[in-house]
Amino acid sequence: MIMRTIIGIDVSKNKANVAVATDLIVAKELTVPLDALGFNELKHVVLGPRIKSVQVK
Repeated sequence: MIMRTIIGIDVSKNKANVAVATDLIVAKELTVPLDALGFNELKHVVLGPRIKSVQVK
């Protein structure tokens, strides 16, 4: 069975709202600041163990 993971990112002036869905079920939602700490947190979400590749459309 193929699992698909989708990451949605809504960027505003000072923050980004991030949602991670696997097989159309939202697994995680978070808000990260647009600074070094926020980008580091976003990196851990995107490169987490459940995600094998990232596809940009």
